[in-house]
Amino acid sequence: MGWLPGKPKPCPCALDHTSRRHLIECHLVPSHLWLSLPSVPSVFRGNRIDYALCQLPLSSSAACPEFWVDLCSILWHFDKLCNPEGDYSTDPDPGRFWSDKSSPPLCLLLNDELLMNCTLWLRPSTATTY
Repeated sequence: MGWLPGKPKPCPCALDHTSRRHLIECHLVPSHLWLSLPSVPSVFRGNRIDYALCQLPLSSSAACPEFWVDLCSILWHFDKLCNPEGDYSTDPDPGRFWSDKSSPPLCLLLNDELLMNCTLWLRPSTATTY
């Protein structure tokens, strides 16, 4: 999949150019973002980004995978590294729309009393409304 914007150019880290190979190991991409991506099985012929993209659900109504926000953040960092002259100051948090849409509703508590009906999420498949 062509997940890199534009042609390779010198990377802002000054150690290499913005190739798929380099960006996956570039120190300007925060290393903690890689921790939530799924592990790549030894039989998969590709890299962690390709594998994570292959693990995304096909249905737009599916729940957001736990690694989605970190994957989007990694790709956002890649975009910044490949297009350093871009203005990223107004970008929303990468991946938050789907992640927020998939999150259970939050209950507002005041003095230990519920202010609204809310759903207590016991398990992904079971919910009880109070």
